[in-house]
Amino acid sequence: MMPTPSKAFIDARWTQLYELEKEFGLDIINYLFITNTGGAVATLSFIGAVGKNNIAFGVKLALVSFVLGIVLTGCYKIGRYHNINNLFTNWRKVGEQNPNMGAIQEVDARLSRTGFWVYVLGYGAFFCFVGGAVMGCTIVF
Repeated sequence: MMPTPSKAFIDARWTQLYELEKEFGLDIINYLFITNTGGAVATLSFIGAVGKNNIAFGVKLALVSFVLGIVLTGCYKIGRYHNINNLFTNWRKVGEQNPNMGAIQEVDARLSRTGFWVYVLGYGAFFCFVGGAVMGCTIVF
């Protein structure tokens, strides 16, 4: 029979996994913002060097793709903030109205689910970068 893990082990492991998830989540969002911003800056520099009247349509599409990636990343950050704020507000209300632990856990589980929009915005920003990079490389090379 396998021994039951201790509460201390479970708490330590949960804390470790939580911190890793938080760290990698921040890394991903920063990566998406920096790569899309870098792509937009590089495209604008290219347009400035060549002249706005001498650029191909694909370069404009690449710029739009990078800018859309920046906007999606910003929307992702704003959405996550509102999600956490909503969770905190409802957590406090439930705790004040019904201090029953079962009710608090039920509301917390329902509100803690990750919405589909998180994936749409995050992957959308990533694919904007990939699309902009592909369009830019196809035209330049």
